[in-house]
Amino acid sequence: MVLIKRYKKGIETRNNIINASKSLFYLQGYNNTTVQKIADLASVNLGLLSYYFKTKNNIIKIIFADFFENLDNIVCDVCNKEEDLILFYMIKERVAYDIIFNNPNNLRFFKETINELVVVKIMEDYSLNNFIAINKKNGYNIDINLVKCYSLLENGGSVNIIKKYFSDELIISYEDMVNVLIGCTPRLFGIDNDAINKYVLRTKSLQKDINTSRVKLLI
Repeated sequence: MVLIKRYKKGIETRNNIINASKSLFYLQGYNNTTVQKIADLASVNLGLLSYYFKTKNNIIKIIFADFFENLDNIVCDVCNKEEDLILFYMIKERVAYDIIFNNPNNLRFFKETINELVVVKIMEDYSLNNFIAINKKNGYNIDINLVKCYSLLENGGSVNIIKKYFSDELIISYEDMVNVLIGCTPRLFGIDNDAINKYVLRTKSLQKDINTSRVKLLI
């Protein structure tokens, strides 16, 4: 009984720290949020905070993992993952970008963290998992090492496109940028441009039926 209470208390403390972090990241930005501010808002001392999360980067990892998982749940409402995995991931990415870019506080947080190694690693892992799943589901039978190369190529290219978009080195509309980004995966699997364009149009159509208010990056 005592162990159960301790476990529940630990989960509660961890969640309080995550929620406090999300609130501060949203309202003040990542760069202006210190671990002391997080500890104060979560009503814990620094020692306890560092027990659960060594750095702010560890908290970022949880935030993005939860974000991607919650996106899965709402995209499933309009697209059967088992029927068309490529379309599923393309819609998921479009919705993710819209949630981030259409909210100035989310966008600030993303701009401030995109250079953090943990965020790059999260995006790499997300891309690789997608590529492995598509390769298996669609029966492409591409060697795993080539799949890893494709994944790194997509992720590295996507991150660079976003960074150059932020710095105005890439003069392109937001809509065109998203279309390019979500089209990377099918393009690397050899799907022709006409089919990709049809996929892109379907993502726009299906997105209208998704209740994005059910998913928050921060708060």
